[in-house]
Amino acid sequence: MNGKYKEWYIKGFKDKKLFCRAWEVEDAVANVVFLHGFGDHSARYGHFAAYLNNNNITFYTFDLRGHGKSEGARWNVENFNYFVKDLDIFMREIDSNGALKNIFFIGYSMGCTVLLKYLIDYSYKSSGAILISPAFGAYLYKILIPESLINISYAFVSPVARVFDSIASLPLLGSTIYEKYLTHNNAEIDSFKHDPLVNQQPFRLRMGLEIAKSIVEVKRTVTTLNVPMLILYGKGDCIVPTREIKKVFVKLQSSDKKLIEYADLYHDLLHEVDYEKVYNDITNWILKRIDKPQL
Repeated sequence: MNGKYKEWYIKGFKDKKLFCRAWEVEDAVANVVFLHGFGDHSARYGHFAAYLNNNNITFYTFDLRGHGKSEGARWNVENFNYFVKDLDIFMREIDSNGALKNIFFIGYSMGCTVLLKYLIDYSYKSSGAILISPAFGAYLYKILIPESLINISYAFVSPVARVFDSIASLPLLGSTIYEKYLTHNNAEIDSFKHDPLVNQQPFRLRMGLEIAKSIVEVKRTVTTLNVPMLILYGKGDCIVPTREIKKVFVKLQSSDKKLIEYADLYHDLLHEVDYEKVYNDITNWILKRIDKPQL
């Protein structure tokens, strides 16, 4: 089943133009809202959208501010909560009359942090949340940054970084995400390297602080979410600390939760060599929860 593709712009928080996409099917049994990760953009997920369409699921997404074709400080958001406010505006755009049923959210990497803050801050009742390679910790030079150091750094540096662009734009050494650690799929690595809309540089100071602080906040509150939740990650992931994923999963209070580990995969599961298994696991989980009462 081929979905009807459309793209458009909306005004996000503080009137920033956000580039939106949808692959819609008639009489969809479910609706997915997808949030990409840092330095990424929505065009890279058309293949995943087509797979969901073939299972009668509509796919909605948009480029986060400062990413892809959306406006905003390039890969260096002024305040992480702007992402969350944009998501709220996007949700009101696609479901203005409340007609969408069986809404499932999927976040990838940093997109999981945006998604979880939205579900927590706005108390949105979805049919389920799917977290792909969620960032429940932050690395520098592959060393896990202690939460105490994140809190201190944010308190003293972030106010300055929000005012002075020269400081906000300083490179955060040791934070570069190398494509060779994202996937075993050589074709995807090559595509990633030559995509002008994908960030190839280290995190900027302000962006790194905003993400790290938001991760700390989400880890403290996510366990109280009572929503069906599926978490997927590759055991070979060295972009985010997988042991933190397992710690959070154990503490989740949701009565409907599932963790899937892929022994031989890296961080970017939707572009891995075994992506069809990942697609299938996600789709089956969604279809089994259609029309179940929302928690």
